[in-house]
Amino acid sequence: PLPPEVIDCVDHRVEWEPPTEGEYRIEVPTMVIPPGEEILFCYYGTYDGPDAGVVGFRPESPGGFLHHTLIKRVDDDEYPNGHLMDCTAPELQWPPKPVLFEAVAPSLDNWINLPEGIAFKLSEGQRWVTDVHYINVSPDPICMNTAFYLDLIPDSEVSSYAAAFNLDRGGFVLPPGEETTESFDCTWEQDLNIL
Repeated sequence: PLPPEVIDCVDHRVEWEPPTEGEYRIEVPTMVIPPGEEILFCYYGTYDGPDAGVVGFRPESPGGFLHHTLIKRVDDDEYPNGHLMDCTAPELQWPPKPVLFEAVAPSLDNWINLPEGIAFKLSEGQRWVTDVHYINVSPDPICMNTAFYLDLIPDSEVSSYAAAFNLDRGGFVLPPGEETTESFDCTWEQDLNIL
């Protein structure tokens, strides 16, 4: 991370604990959020370990400014590993990337709570991008950093893999002062078990 004297900001960054045995850590470098702004930051990388099951997902962030965190699957190499960018603009979020892991607050120890033997898959060579959403309600620019800890088990210990599935209507307009209902249909293309 950049030293605080290089950036004119209130420095909220912390030093993250090293990963323990069986953990995979993603550390998002320094992000600067102007006062009164909200920004989505995207940070790209590639998992370089063997195929594994993810049974724990713990995002870590300095308190008070984080709205949500996601790790999404990337199927191309448009951005190199280590690339950090402001991806707030809607056109940078479309088409949506499949979600690997997600959390909507930083307070839980583990956002994955699956029966024994079931895990999310992390494949060798899987490209990923983090989606980190900060809201700065303070009067000063702030410097933040974020880390993700994934608890891994060997592929051989996984009896069945699970995956996230988002149901999203997409863009919609709510007229002022009116009650509005939006609905959509979704046809499953195969039989699935819902957890």
